[in-house]
Amino acid sequence: MSATKRWHALFAAIAFGVPLLAYVRTLTPTVPFWDSGEFIATSRILGLPHPPGNPVYTMLGRLFSLIPIETVAWRVNFMSALASALTCLFTFLFTVRALRRTAGGRGTTVEWLGCELGGLVATFFLASAGAFWDSAIEAEVYSLSSWIIALTIWLAFNWWDHLGEPGNDNLLVLIVYILAVSTGVHLGTILVAPGLLVLFMLARPSYFANPKFVVPAVFLGLFVAVVFLAGVALVFFFFSSRLSWTSKTVRGRRRSHYKIAAKAKRPMVTFMVTTR
Repeated sequence: MSATKRWHALFAAIAFGVPLLAYVRTLTPTVPFWDSGEFIATSRILGLPHPPGNPVYTMLGRLFSLIPIETVAWRVNFMSALASALTCLFTFLFTVRALRRTAGGRGTTVEWLGCELGGLVATFFLASAGAFWDSAIEAEVYSLSSWIIALTIWLAFNWWDHLGEPGNDNLLVLIVYILAVSTGVHLGTILVAPGLLVLFMLARPSYFANPKFVVPAVFLGLFVAVVFLAGVALVFFFFSSRLSWTSKTVRGRRRSHYKIAAKAKRPMVTFMVTTR
């Protein structure tokens, strides 16, 4: 291994190890508020949390709950810390690749060091962000979802760097498979797909002229659009009919009260809906 690769491996280890140490030191030792208690309980018993269910997260949480250290809550919380640290690692890796492409790949020492330090800066900005840190120290789906997004971006850069090589397009199949499985973690993970699709279009426009690729893609897009619109229509119909029904039952009153049990710092949150 060359000196450059050894230093790159050292920087990558720093990008992974420092956030992991920080998250473990600040990890929630028991059950925090909101959805974390639900995820911890369902991971322990292989149950189903609130819709859409997050089955992949639950199965991975079950594996972590079997680690013979600390409490079950700590173990499942640690899964988020590990996933967030891996997110920082892959963020470092694809940021360095992007900076090298931007710099033109001239290969000077100053350019190489600038790309490595730029990757570390981007990593620590992400690692120290408040929302990211919050999800890294408790049982939540967002840390695992973030890692999957970072992993697919890194795989896309790998594919881009080896265009034309035999078997390189297998990475595209792997990316699609990972994104499909990731819907069992959090549906928001799939939001990285449009950006990756733009990269594929710019790097391989000939693929989009092939009917064998275009026709299935169009049908898949129509299917996703129909499912999305059906979901929006269902939510709109449910809430509109619920509010209409409630306003009729409280005829003669100026206000109706909805008490909705919410998992928060307070055991009950009351919402007021004015029916004037």
